[in-house]
Amino acid sequence: MRVHPTPHPIASVEAVRRLRLGVGVALVVGLLVCTYLTAVIPPRPDPLASQLGSWHGEHHGRQVSFTFFAEGRVEIEVSDTHGSYLRVFHGRYRVDPSKIPTPLTIYDVPTLPYDLHTTLRLRGDGIELAGFSPEWRLRPIAFPPEDTLWLRR
Repeated sequence: MRVHPTPHPIASVEAVRRLRLGVGVALVVGLLVCTYLTAVIPPRPDPLASQLGSWHGEHHGRQVSFTFFAEGRVEIEVSDTHGSYLRVFHGRYRVDPSKIPTPLTIYDVPTLPYDLHTTLRLRGDGIELAGFSPEWRLRPIAFPPEDTLWLRR
């Protein structure tokens, strides 16, 4: 009759201790790496912070002007090319620079019953705004030429 050797109880306890130590060291190293990466990689800056001031463009035969202020206010002027029609909107804006493409929301506009949601992209010396949407989940993420508003200083 053949007898199978049973593992020594002390050897299995040592193996479990080594395994626990290895897992513990791996967790500590992982946490240190994550902490280092969060401290070293800075968050994306607000793309409109350096772009404050007045921006002008034309879209579907209308002159459009956006003025961004440091305290989060925005003024939008829309007029026809002859200057006979003028509409001014005052509100606040919010940009989330952590997302790509960068969402822009214009809210607290007294003359509108909804917020305006769009996507912005800095391009050379200008700003591109995709088409506006009253629903944030329907915010455009593409910049088709026929719906893109190009703003210059």
